[in-house]
Amino acid sequence: MSEWRHDPLTNRWVIIAPERAQRPNANRTDPGFGPLTDDPFAEGCEDETTAEMLAIRDPHSVPDCPGWQVRDISNKYPALHPTDDAMVHDDGWYRSAPGGGVHEVIIECPQPETHLSRLSTDHIRLVLQLYRDRLAMLRCDGRWAYAIVFKNHGPAAGATLGHAHSQLMALPFVPGMVTDELAAARRHRERMGRSFFTEWMDRERTAGSRLVHESGGHISFCPYASRFAFELCVLPVEPSPHFDDISDADLDDLAVHLKRLLQTLEVVANDPPYNFVLRTAPLRDHDIAGYSWRLEILPRIGRVAGYEWGTGWFINPVPPEVAAERLRSVLSL
Repeated sequence: MSEWRHDPLTNRWVIIAPERAQRPNANRTDPGFGPLTDDPFAEGCEDETTAEMLAIRDPHSVPDCPGWQVRDISNKYPALHPTDDAMVHDDGWYRSAPGGGVHEVIIECPQPETHLSRLSTDHIRLVLQLYRDRLAMLRCDGRWAYAIVFKNHGPAAGATLGHAHSQLMALPFVPGMVTDELAAARRHRERMGRSFFTEWMDRERTAGSRLVHESGGHISFCPYASRFAFELCVLPVEPSPHFDDISDADLDDLAVHLKRLLQTLEVVANDPPYNFVLRTAPLRDHDIAGYSWRLEILPRIGRVAGYEWGTGWFINPVPPEVAAERLRSVLSL
C-alpha cells in the first residue's frame, strides 16, 4: 500500500509507492519503442489488464471484451488506491496518510499504435471525450479534491509501455501549484476586473510572436517563460474552469487543434518524447471566476539537471519566439 508523506520544509506532499517499481520496463532509458509485440493494451488482450472503469465501445459489445475504441482501466501498478481511510498521522514534525486516491490508465486506441497524433481526428475526439466524462464522474464522487490527466510519450518522458495511452489521477489534496494559480487568478480578477486567462490570450494575440495557432474554440502559443524548448499552451478561447464542462462542439475543435499541434511538433522537433498535462480546476470548487483549464505540451528534448533540481527554475535553449516561428512555418504548409 502506498503512502502520502509531507515535507515540513517545502510543504510538499510525496507519494511513496513501492508497487511502481514492478512496472515492466520501469528502468528503461533508451529513446524510443520498437514494434509493439506482446502488447497488453491491444484489443483482444483485455484479460491481461484490470477491469475497465469506463469505455467508449460499440453499442452491442460488453465490458472487458473486444469492441472498444477508448478504454479507461485501473492502473495495474498504482501509485494510489481508493480507500475510505483519510486519517492524517501527525507526530508534531512529520505528517503522513494512507495512499488514497485514484490512478487509472486511458488506453487511447485498440490497435497497436504508439502515437496519439497518428489517430484520426474523430478518434482523438473520443479520447478527449473520455477525459471529459471520467472527470465529470469524479466531480460527482465527492471523495477527491483534485484530478489530473497526463500523457507520457516515449521512455524519456516516463512511459514504460509503447501503446498510446494516458493516465488519470485523483488526489485527496489540491496541489500547492494549483492553489497558487487559483490565488493569482483571483487577485487579478479583483484588481483588473477581468479574467487573467482572457488577458493572457489578448496579450499573446497582440504580441503575435509566440502565437502558434488559433481555431474557432482554442488558441495555442509558446509561453513567454517557457520551461522547455517548443513548450506549448492550449487554452479555450472562452475561459472555463472545469474541462468536464467542455461542449461537444469544442471537443470537435480541440481534437483538430491538438492533432495539428502534435504533428507539427513531431516535424519541427524530430518526433520528441513529451509530456502533456491537462490542468483543470479542483473537483469540489464549482464557482471559480477568472480561472481556466489548459493543456500544456512539454517536449523532453533536453534534460532536467542540477540547476533545475536545485532551484525549481529552468534553462530553455530555444526562445519561445523562435520556437513559435518554426512551428507556425510547418503548421501553415
